[in-house]
Amino acid sequence: MDDAALSETLDLIYEVAVAPDRWLELLQRLASDFSCHFVGMNISSANRDEFRAMAVGVDRAEHQAFLRRFNRNLPLSLRVRPGLASELIDVGALITRAEWERTEMYQAFYRPNDMGHGARLTIWSGRSGTQAVNLSRPWRAAPFGEKERSLARTLLPHLQRAARVTRHLQNADLLTMATHATLDAMHQPVLLLDRTGRLVYANRGAERVLRMADGLLAGRERLSAGSPAATRALDALVSAAARGPGKGGTLRLPRPSGKASLVLVAIPIRSLHDFFVTGQPAVVLCVSDPASRGTTDAAVLTTLFGLTRAEAELARQLLAGHELPAIAAASGRSVHTERNLLARVMAKTETRRQSDLVGLLGQLPRVPADA
Repeated sequence: MDDAALSETLDLIYEVAVAPDRWLELLQRLASDFSCHFVGMNISSANRDEFRAMAVGVDRAEHQAFLRRFNRNLPLSLRVRPGLASELIDVGALITRAEWERTEMYQAFYRPNDMGHGARLTIWSGRSGTQAVNLSRPWRAAPFGEKERSLARTLLPHLQRAARVTRHLQNADLLTMATHATLDAMHQPVLLLDRTGRLVYANRGAERVLRMADGLLAGRERLSAGSPAATRALDALVSAAARGPGKGGTLRLPRPSGKASLVLVAIPIRSLHDFFVTGQPAVVLCVSDPASRGTTDAAVLTTLFGLTRAEAELARQLLAGHELPAIAAASGRSVHTERNLLARVMAKTETRRQSDLVGLLGQLPRVPADA
């Protein structure tokens, strides 16, 4: 393998690290490099009941059906040992040809696809599972030898580094998704801004505030307020928070509608203060809208406190800021009946005063409809 070809393979390995959808291209490249007609990549859980795999040189549906049938039932001699990540291993060193050809999986998949000599390159293996590349060529071809082992020793460290990059990126994506899900479950409107003040993310509560366009608006480049003076104060608040620890602050934003002012709290995200990262969150902006009351799903109240449908609806109305007479009029029940319902709700939620009940309900997360 000349230097130019090796360089192209290494480039593709590192491209796959950040774009896993290009694995098929890499497998095609490895098939050429190792003179194989079949190359597959398989990531399996520790007990092998879950897997993500792809391959070239075989029908995809047939390959997936084979793995669903045999991945968990792989002969013990062929399984990757925990902690093992080494050079190319010839399957012939793990099981004899006669034994291999007698296995059900060989007869069902390998034999029909002209797969005889086999080899495996383990990228990583641990408590969470394994990732390995499997190669195969016909029996009539030469077995894997020192040429292929030498190439594998060259490629393996790069495959391992690429796998680590991929896992780090996936973990970061999972953390971001978890963060967004958590923020969306909050009643509190929360916005994430980069160091220029540009909006990076808004949870559902914040989207509601921005849709109202009453005191806080989302422009193309940055947030703005209801007046030039208020916008300058907002810019100063965000800029101060973006500069570093201890630079957070608060601000009241008047609203053109005449409703109570929005209250903003800017909190720096400390990990990004030492360098500038375009488009990455640097400031958390929490918004309080005195004119808005949170709400929560009736099913949540039923699950947590065993409230009946009527009791849960009363609790929701109280949390929304309505008084008992108004709730009674809207429901068609008497105030006396609503007071009895309230007493039962307070007993079930272990609260003694209506204000305590509303405070408790206000702390409950909102469960999104698609959760």
